[in-house]
Order: sequence, then C-alpha cells, then structure tokens
Amino acid sequence: MQTTVRVEVKFFPRSQGGRRKLPPDLLSLGVYRPHFVIERVAQGQPVAAKNIQPTDEYLGVIFVSQDASLERNKPVIAEVELPYPDIDYSRLAPSAFFTIREGASIVGNGRVL
Repeated sequence: MQTTVRVEVKFFPRSQGGRRKLPPDLLSLGVYRPHFVIERVAQGQPVAAKNIQPTDEYLGVIFVSQDASLERNKPVIAEVELPYPDIDYSRLAPSAFFTIREGASIVGNGRVL
C-alpha cells in the first residue's frame, strides 16, 4: 500500500475562504492534518483520470514536506502521508483534483502528481 503522495497545492486568500494564518513552513512541520476531497473539475476542466469519480469522502492526510515557502495563490509541491491503513486512498491517483478542507471550510485546492 502506498503511504505517501506528491501533490501540487495552492491556498486561497482569506477573502476567498482561505486560512487566517498561513505560516511559510506549514507543510513541512508534520502537524498540518487537513482532509482532501476529490472533485469533478479542476479549474473548469474535467478530471484528467477517467476512472476517478468525485466523492464527498474526506480523506485525512498529513503534510510532511514542501518545496518552497507558502504564499497565497502560489502553487507549491508537497508530499502528504496517508496515515489511515483502513481508508481507501485509491482516488488520490495521478491527475486527481482535490480541495483542501478544514472542517466545512475549503481553504485551497490541488492535484496529485
């Protein structure tokens, strides 16, 4: 079973529902544990992988690394750990588009690399 996934993520500005605070090293601390929810479209385009279906299932992840400092609306490459062995993470396949959720709030989005 795959235990980590590389992703490209972008966090929204506060005016669009983004996080109040966005520490530049948030994704490399190993303590940020949001949920990913697979979405049907990525910036107006269909999901690239035809076998991936959208779902309301919240997939818990832990960010463990990042390639640059975080800034709002700037894509960053990161690695996430898939911590729950009893959860089916198969929807986090290459090209899958997801939103980043903190509870009911959508604070960013991204795609699996």
